[in-house]
Amino acid sequence: MRDARGGIPDAIIDGRTGFLVDVDDDDMLADRIAALGADTELRARLMGAAKALALNLFSLERQTAAVGEVFQRIVQHGRG
Repeated sequence: MRDARGGIPDAIIDGRTGFLVDVDDDDMLADRIAALGADTELRARLMGAAKALALNLFSLERQTAAVGEVFQRIVQHGRG
């Protein structure tokens, strides 16, 4: 079973922005590392997609807007 702790699934889309590896699956991890080491195009594609996703999801503008929305809800509805 893949370990979905924390924000990892938000930041990594398996096969598009990186690889998710099953917990305790050393063979799968070794295969993914070998694939990245052997394939320059794969590395470039994953890095480009990961950068684009990170800029979209975690940009200063987006994070500022998200925090602003939380504060706005608190002001409108109170804390509880």
